Amino acid sequence: MKKGVIVSIILIAIVLCGIFSPARYAHADSTPVILLSGKKDGDEIVVDVTMRNNQGISAMNLSLEYDTDKIELVGYTQGQALATLDLITTNTETDKGYAIYPFKFNWSGEANDSTNGKFLTLRFAALKNATGKAHVTFTYKQGADVNYISDEELKTQNVLIDVLQFDLSEDGKPVNFVNNEALLNEIGEKTEDKTTALAVGLALGGTP
Repeated sequence: MKKGVIVSIILIAIVLCGIFSPARYAHADSTPVILLSGKKDGDEIVVDVTMRNNQGISAMNLSLEYDTDKIELVGYTQGQALATLDLITTNTETDKGYAIYPFKFNWSGEANDSTNGKFLTLRFAALKNATGKAHVTFTYKQGADVNYISDEELKTQNVLIDVLQFDLSEDGKPVNFVNNEALLNEIGEKTEDKTTALAVGLALGGTP
């Protein structure tokens, strides 16, 4: 192999090492993750919402998103996580009750809450004659709706939000709950080994 080609491969490896270095993932390491898990409880669909990797949240605004043609929200309870923050939701004192859409959850406080674990349990009912695939997740405005306090200043951060999917059978019963926990768990992993393997692979791939 010519010397110039070897140098080029080394330079490419160095550049890619910089792209995939842990420093590039420093923000991902501190990104809060919201996971959803579901189960059947009698005639209801119960969705537990848990926080992971939370290093401090002082305010958060989430909009609940789900298939309104197949299921409807019928209630919720708070968990232990984020309990120091005040929670205000969409007004349920209307004809639609909890089924008003979009349903919003707004947390706020004067200090960061860094607790992890379950912070919501949502309860849904399947609509009459609803069948097929359905999902539950949350949406928010990036760069605005999740805040934390640092050096007495209010700053914004983003969160990673899971999507819970399931099927409604012909009798409206939920089955086959699936979420993206495995994918989300990969976020924030250390990448030193991956970077080394990539660099070595490039060098070996260029050998005759």
